[in-house]
Order: sequence, then C-alpha cells, then structure tokens
Amino acid sequence: MDEVLAVSAARQPSLSRVWNAIWAGTDFSPPTYHFLLHGLVQATGAADGHLVWRLPSILAVYGAALCTYWLLVKSQTGRFAAVLAFGIVLAFGLFDYAIQARQYALLALGLALALLLWSGIDDTRLGKVRACGLWLVLAACLSLHFYGVIVVAAIGTAELICCISRRRFRTAAWVALVLTVPVEAALYPLASHLGTFNAGDNLAPGYYAKPAIGGFLDAVFDIIGGGGLGTLLLLLTFLIMGIACLLERSKLQLPAAPAEPIQTSTVVRLTEIEIVITSLCILPPITFAFSVFVTGSFSSRYMAVGALLPAIAAAYMLDKLSSRRFVASALVPLIVGILVLRSHAPDPVADVLTVLQKPRPSFPIVVGEGLLYIELTEAADANTKSELVYLKGPPGSFSPDPTNENLIARLATFHPEYRVSEQSAFLNSNANFYELYRPGRTTDTTTPSLVEKGRLGSPLDAERGILLFQASSPTDMQQDGTKR
Repeated sequence: MDEVLAVSAARQPSLSRVWNAIWAGTDFSPPTYHFLLHGLVQATGAADGHLVWRLPSILAVYGAALCTYWLLVKSQTGRFAAVLAFGIVLAFGLFDYAIQARQYALLALGLALALLLWSGIDDTRLGKVRACGLWLVLAACLSLHFYGVIVVAAIGTAELICCISRRRFRTAAWVALVLTVPVEAALYPLASHLGTFNAGDNLAPGYYAKPAIGGFLDAVFDIIGGGGLGTLLLLLTFLIMGIACLLERSKLQLPAAPAEPIQTSTVVRLTEIEIVITSLCILPPITFAFSVFVTGSFSSRYMAVGALLPAIAAAYMLDKLSSRRFVASALVPLIVGILVLRSHAPDPVADVLTVLQKPRPSFPIVVGEGLLYIELTEAADANTKSELVYLKGPPGSFSPDPTNENLIARLATFHPEYRVSEQSAFLNSNANFYELYRPGRTTDTTTPSLVEKGRLGSPLDAERGILLFQASSPTDMQQDGTKR
C-alpha cells in the first residue's frame, strides 16, 4: 500500500497539490520524494507506466550496489569479494524495495554513498569536499523520509567508533553530522503535524505497526538475513567456505588469489570496513528504539538500509580466504537464481483482480479490507474500479486497527473515484451487491457486520484464499444462508 500512497500524492496536478495531499495526511513522509516523482512523470509524460514510477528505486538499488563495491575495493578488499557484495545487495532484502515506488531504496543508496564519502574524509586534498558531500547526502536522506535519521545515526556511530578506536577527533566529519540538526529542525513541524493523524491509530490494540520484539526479529530475518532465500544463500555460503577450507587442508589445488602481504603494527585498531560493519550491526536496534520511543510505529521497511550489512560482512569474511575466487565463482549462480526466483513472487492484488474480472452480473463490490480497497483502486481497470465500494464502520462499532479506514477518508478528499459510503445508507439503497473477503488478512470489520445482519450467504467464488459473496436483502435469504 505504501507504493500506492506515494504515487497517489505525486500524481496530483501541481506541486502545491502534492504538498496539500501530504499535509492532509495521505502519506507520512516529507514531500521530497513525491516532488521527485511528480517532476519525473511530468517530464516523461508516462503517468500510466509502472516503470517510470519505479525507475528511481531501481536505479537507486544498483547505485547502492556500486557504492558498496567501491567502498570495499577502496578499503583493500579483493575484487572477487566486492563483486559478491554487489550481488548480495541486489538479491537480498533490498530486492522488494527496488521494485516499489517508495523512498527505501534511495535511503539505501544514501547510506552506501555516505559510507563511501565518510571513508575518504581523511583525504588531505578532498577531505573538505567529501565532508560537504557527506552533509548533502545526509540532508537528502532526512528530506526523503523521517526514518532517514537512522542513516545519520549509522554514520555518527561509525565516526564515534573511529574516534575511540583511533583516538582522533575528525572535525570535518563531526561538522557534517552536527549540520544535519537544522535540517531535522526544519522538518519537525511537518512531522509533528502528521503525527496527529497517526496518534489515535497507533494506540489501537490491533495496530499493524505496533513495535514488538517479534516484529523486530522478523524484520532482522527479512532484511539482514534476506528472508528464506537469503538465509539459504548464507547457509550455502558457509558450506562452500567449509568445503574450500577442507580442500585447502587436503592440499588440493584450487584457484587461489595471491596472498596479501601481512603488515605488522604495534597498535591494534579497527579497519574502516570493520568500523562500517560494527556500525551497521548497531543500526537495527537503533531503528527499533526510534520506533518505540519516538514514532510508535515499526515495520521491516524502516530498516531496509540494513540490507547493506550482509553484503559487506560476507565480502569481508570471504576476503580472508585464500580460495576466495573459487568461493565467489560458486556463489554467483546461486545469487542469479535467487534474483530469478524473487522476480516471480506471487502478487496478491493480481489474484484478487483475477477473481473480480470473471463474468458475472454487474453489482457493486464491497471491499471489507481498507488496505485492499486502496490497492485495488490503484491497480484495477476503469470498469472494475467503478464497481468498488468501501463501507465505513457503523456508528459505535469497534475496529482493532482503524488505520486504513481513517486513511481512506483522507484519500477520498483528493480522489473522486473513491466510493466511500456509510454502511446503513448503502444497504438501504443496494439490495444486491458483492462482498470481497480474504480470511486472515488485514483488518476487516465490514464482513462480520454483514454476516451478523444476515446479508451474506455462501460464497460464489472461493479460490486463491479469496471469498466473493453475492449479498441480498435478508428477506431473500433462506435459513441455510442461500438465496431463495
């Protein structure tokens, strides 16, 4: 749904209307990204093409992968290990955000670029230029999303570790960090205003984004571990590394990279990559703490930038092996396979549209889930869209999570195609209609209410986990729930 909200705001006819849509609470983020999308679509004239809306995210993920590669190479990591990191950035937790019209891929690019600039801030010739560039990147991240603050936190953590490890205060880096405070202060009035819309929602007992340890662990699995496919790749990586070590011990010849010269030093200190890895390890708990103590909302997408951690950490460990060329070459086909599998992931909204587009009498279609109604209104063709209806909860009814119903009410003021009705008024004027229901999905108080009123009988369609009822007036229903 987040993608729909971004496109909905960016599609407004002028920048002032885009701002008005954000200010009205149709999306909870600064308008920078929406302005970018609006300008891009206006310049290309391709408002109906999905590729144009998603192009910034697609380019951003490739940019993040390239910056990660350059960061590793600059830090004296072997190119084979750096290429592996490039592939992991593309195939792991960022993949889903690469094909969404949202800010999260751009935040990942911002973090990767910020780390690259931060690593070169000691350059005597370009240090100040890199510090200025670092501030610009951090300011851009803050302007893209309120959770851009975790990018600043990641760089601040890295600089603090560097300061402690090397016992050196780098003025340029700290000035760049301190100068992000005015940017955050400028965004505070908007954040405070939008927070008033969300204040009631996140107190609801069934609020979907309530911060919880279980949700945090799931987010770590999805983003850091790359989900099920990513975890499988990590296990295979360790298996291949183990095989390579065993073969080395048995003195079988493997394609091995030249041994790196060992530099001795009287002072033990963390390398830049070790500092980066440490700061990225701290990033997930920082994100969760920000959710608990500041926003009151948590989702795995808020820590999407953490997907850089497995890429950099895997490259760092692989580079320690003399057989890194063999291991990297063995992992490349696996990464390609994961990319192919992820590109064929199921589409729940497309499944619903398949059910709705079957031949049937033309009646209004009541969508019980607010989330699904918003997604269908964006994805459906004109004929199907004209039949979709969302019913408000009856007065005095209780919803465990009113987030989507409140959001629909705000979106309807900017989108005349939204058909939102009071339940009693709709039932009085429509004897026959369809009710779309997906058991066990997001909050739906409409379907139970209609069942209680005796308006729903047996479903006409029950495939792909989707139920489509044809509703009638109570006088047309038999005691067994079927039409007379």
